[in-house]
Amino acid sequence: MNEKLLEAKMDKTLIKGLAIMERLAPADEPVRLVDLARDLGLTKSSVHRLLQTLLKLGYVSAQEGGRYSATMKMWHLGSRIVEQVDTRRTLHRFLEMLAQESMETVHLALLDGQEVVYIDKVEGQHSIRATSDIGSRAPLHCTAAGKVHLAYRPLEFVRALDGRLTRYTAKTITDLMQLQRELAKVTRDGYATNRAEWEEGVCGVAAPIWASNNELASVIGVTVPATRFTPADRQRLAAVVTRVAMEASSALGARTDRYDEAA
Repeated sequence: MNEKLLEAKMDKTLIKGLAIMERLAPADEPVRLVDLARDLGLTKSSVHRLLQTLLKLGYVSAQEGGRYSATMKMWHLGSRIVEQVDTRRTLHRFLEMLAQESMETVHLALLDGQEVVYIDKVEGQHSIRATSDIGSRAPLHCTAAGKVHLAYRPLEFVRALDGRLTRYTAKTITDLMQLQRELAKVTRDGYATNRAEWEEGVCGVAAPIWASNNELASVIGVTVPATRFTPADRQRLAAVVTRVAMEASSALGARTDRYDEAA
């Protein structure tokens, strides 16, 4: 099949599947297949085929009498988005605080699969500064924010990266044992660093923000040109980042004694 025709067919299938979910999600009771087909203007065989896929993926459940309803999986996905929005709104003032004190670009990062995604940022005040766009993604093993997320994940999660530690610069850590030693240092110090490991000439420091349930809520960090990342700069930025992260954690109702332990 022609590649463009295949893509068009897949697009139409996705549109039909989403249409089914939009019909089922607000329904007060399970919906019959025949009613779905009629409401959406599709054939019963087409709707049945799509429902079987949605059933396997866990988005739809089958009820007695050939009726279907949306599962809580949609709610779970939606609640994650709402949670991210709430987190961003609550923590933005701490990004502004860190940006003012450090004069560097500040970002807030969440874990998404095996990457970090930047959900908020405040630009630095220097004319020459490192940047990161909201919505952009980055690897875990070679960014400061990524290392923080990795440091507090189960060991199995980290080991699953073995053989997939892509080299981006001469300083990228590609050996699993070396990465594990680096992550142990993160949990000991309370912050992570990136020494131009993902992009040439771009460094960073990041620290964890904890939620009231003692789980990692997000990671706050600064992105810095390597020219402003001397050992003295690194020590100064680490102190500022960890302090602001502690204050942000406190605002979320978290215990902050773990920062005392790290110190």
